[in-house]
Amino acid sequence: EHAAWPRQPSSVKSAFAPIARAPFLVKLVPMETMLQFGAGRFLRAFVDRFVQHAEDSGQNVGRVVVVQSTAGSRAEKLGAGGFHVVVRGYENGDLIDRVEAVKSVSRALVAVEAWPAVLEFAASPDLRTIVSNATEAGYVLDDEDTIELLKQTTQPPRTLPGKLTQVLWTRYQAG
Repeated sequence: EHAAWPRQPSSVKSAFAPIARAPFLVKLVPMETMLQFGAGRFLRAFVDRFVQHAEDSGQNVGRVVVVQSTAGSRAEKLGAGGFHVVVRGYENGDLIDRVEAVKSVSRALVAVEAWPAVLEFAASPDLRTIVSNATEAGYVLDDEDTIELLKQTTQPPRTLPGKLTQVLWTRYQAG
């Protein structure tokens, strides 16, 4: 019988958590510390890539949980071992053209299929950052996103403002 490893104190700034596989073996894996609304190219090529750069430089900033609003295979692809970003342009005066591997996304959730999991992560004490990106259309309001809808936790609100409101309210209630 193995004793459970204690949870890392919140005062420790590392984003790694011990995983016990045997009494003599501990593997450090990055904790999930960021919730990202959106799985589009901009967020993948900027936010997720910069998180990867921070991790690669030893900053231990944690991993990203992506929330995809619409059903589709993008969430499955993001959660299946990472993705690549083509980087072209100038860096320090030199023309560059390279492909960078990005593995900062730990999992991707489709909101309509996994909203309770989104809210569970929103209440996590490990969550430090929430990121979103939307065009003007993403900020439209819907009369269906009422306070009664926000009180239920099985299905997401219809709009990004509604989803963010429910996530922030869940986080507030969790303390």
